[in-house]
Amino acid sequence: MFYPIFESLRNVLTPVVGEKAVQWYNNQYESTITKSNIAFIQFKDGLISRLTKQANQLDCLIIVHIVQKVKSDVDGSISDIQLQAHDLAVDKVAESLNGYVYTDGVTKSREIKLVGCEPQQSIGGFLVTLLSYKFTR
Repeated sequence: MFYPIFESLRNVLTPVVGEKAVQWYNNQYESTITKSNIAFIQFKDGLISRLTKQANQLDCLIIVHIVQKVKSDVDGSISDIQLQAHDLAVDKVAESLNGYVYTDGVTKSREIKLVGCEPQQSIGGFLVTLLSYKFTR
């Protein structure tokens, strides 16, 4: 149900984050992340409603995890250059998804809209920012 949307989002994000750098979110933070500059796509609260006999409408929260490897100083601080590079990557992802609409001919949805941003947090040597999207009404 969600894989076609994931695949479409991956096609949009691959030019921004790189080949094989867009993955389905599967709690990767609990294991080893081997790649830097990566985007995980997570789906939450999925709901499909019937519009007509042939068309459905999808509503869900789409969370894009933007992940970049960083090197922190002895005191745990992260340099401004690394923070700025991560912030630029987040901006590029947000820009690439601006106006995104998914349609497969059966499950119709509307344009997605950025509804939240959880700023940079350090998780196991990686900077992570979460961008949350909802389909517009």
